[in-house]
Amino acid sequence: MQKTIFRRILAYIIDMLIVSFILAIFSKIPLISIDTDKYYDTYERYFETLRETAQAGETMSAEVMSEFEYDLAKASINSTVANLVLTIVYFIGFQFLNKGQTIGKKLMKVKVTNDNGEAPSLLQMIIHVGVGYSVFMTIITSTLFFAASKSTYLSLITYLQFLDMAIVFIGIIMILFRKDEKGLHNLLAKTKVVREG
Repeated sequence: MQKTIFRRILAYIIDMLIVSFILAIFSKIPLISIDTDKYYDTYERYFETLRETAQAGETMSAEVMSEFEYDLAKASINSTVANLVLTIVYFIGFQFLNKGQTIGKKLMKVKVTNDNGEAPSLLQMIIHVGVGYSVFMTIITSTLFFAASKSTYLSLITYLQFLDMAIVFIGIIMILFRKDEKGLHNLLAKTKVVREG
C-alpha cells in the first residue's frame, strides 16, 4: 500500500480553503453574519479584561471566562451552523456523489473507498466525515447551545471540546503510525484513503 499521508494533508488544506472561501461569500448574507460585530466586540472586551487583570497581578476568574465563552458562542452560532451545513454538503454530499473524492482529493489523486476498494456508501461517508471532521461533535455542541440552559452548556462544553480534541488527536496518531494509515474515523466507517488509479 502506497503512503497517502502527505497527499491527504494537502487535499485537506485545499478543501478547507475552498470551504472557507465559500463560507466567506455566504458570510455576507445578513442572516449568517448578523452578530459578527458583537463577536468582535466581545473578543475585544475579553482581551481588554485579560490585560487589565494581568496588569493588576490577578488572573481572570473561571466565571468571567465562562461568560465570555458563552457570549462568543452566542455571537458566532449563526456562522457555526452555516459552517456545519457547508461541511456536511461538501464533505458528505459532494464527496459521496463524486465516489469518495472532494476537489482536494481529486487534485491530490486520492479517494475514500470502503474496505473492499469500492465507493463508500452514504452511511459510511456520514460516519467517516462525522467522526473525522468533528461534524458529530459540532452538531452536539450546537444542539446543546440551543436546547440547554446557559449553566448546563457552560458546564458541559469544556468536556465536549476536550473529547473532540482527543478524538482528532487519536485519529491523527493512528494515521501517522498505523501501517494501513487508517484513522479512528476510517476504522469506525470501514473506509480507507487510497491513491487513485
